Amino acid sequence: MEVQITDFENAAFSSFIVLLSRTILESKLNLYIPMSKVEQNMQAAQRREACTSERFWFRTNISAVEGADAWQRATSDVEPAALMTIGEILMGKEAFPGLIPLCHRHLENADYEPATRELLREYIAFIARRAEGKVLTAATWMRSFVLNHEAYQQDGRVPPAAAHDLMIAAAEIGEGQRPCPELVGDVVRLLPCEFPTPTETEVAAQGAAVAQPWLLRPRAGTFPCCSQAAGVNKTEAPSSAQMMMIA
Repeated sequence: MEVQITDFENAAFSSFIVLLSRTILESKLNLYIPMSKVEQNMQAAQRREACTSERFWFRTNISAVEGADAWQRATSDVEPAALMTIGEILMGKEAFPGLIPLCHRHLENADYEPATRELLREYIAFIARRAEGKVLTAATWMRSFVLNHEAYQQDGRVPPAAAHDLMIAAAEIGEGQRPCPELVGDVVRLLPCEFPTPTETEVAAQGAAVAQPWLLRPRAGTFPCCSQAAGVNKTEAPSSAQMMMIA
């Protein structure tokens, strides 16, 4: 996933990826399509305005496949798949329920805090608006900014003045100093209204320094750090003087 301009966009996409993965695992969704269709999707994704104008192959029968023949059935050429826009994949089309309604169902059934559930709904609503073309993607916004810049000569080249102003505008939007409803929609604020005090920052840093138990368990057959790995068979390694004598 590409890094977005604002913290709100980055949080929305990161949270949606986690939420969608939990939905897939919980519902045991089958999203397999043939590799030939995946390659066609990759080609379509490279075109301009692909998010709103292109159509992509996506599986329409996403119910779980059980049994030993699951892989063969899921990757065969006769599997039901259809060309759909990103908006249709997320919001649904005809009998296909759509990924976002499935995520909403997961939100209702899972044990989330009310504040967390409401924030995730806001993120989902933003992603739906972008998929439907109601708010611009970062690429479309940057392209429009350059095309409408006074220094642009309609020659396909980005002048230094336009590049400079683009960076300034992106930084100000990211810091919440410049409103940009065409990019993020009707989001009221992009950053917290109040920054943490020095005491709160120190307490947070101390809490982050405490190692989590699940981070201390290395995988089987691996070393937890490079220093321990470097110390293995250290006595068997020849010294620099011995290496010179050998040479």
